Amino acid sequence: MKRAARPMKDRLPEARGRMRVALGQALVDLGALDRLDETVISMLETDDPGRGAWRRSPRRTNLRSQSSSRPSAHASVHHSGPEVRINAGAALFYVTERTDDPLAWKYRPLYLPLGEEDEKVRREAFEKICTLTGSRRRSPD
Repeated sequence: MKRAARPMKDRLPEARGRMRVALGQALVDLGALDRLDETVISMLETDDPGRGAWRRSPRRTNLRSQSSSRPSAHASVHHSGPEVRINAGAALFYVTERTDDPLAWKYRPLYLPLGEEDEKVRREAFEKICTLTGSRRRSPD
């Protein structure tokens, strides 16, 4: 099983969406990656249409690291995919430990506007989220 880790690790940067998360999680399970953070952060920083695929097992991804907060903030306003923006906004509540619920259902009305096409609406929603989470108060560049 461990022999499979090398080719999977080589393929990881080229994979997209759910396949990227699945490969990353398999590598974590095999002990070839410590955490799934870097895979998810890479998806948030690029235009990968993962559509929040990492949220299928958010507790296993252990995304409560400081390194995942900034990419989540940026993606919540700027990612091209509405579902990714919404999921990144929900992740901010979990990453900042505002909730123990990785899906942040309690805050759903606050992060749903991040899926809107109007950037002004997204920035207003982001500002509200920042106020509640204690995150960066300005909209990300």
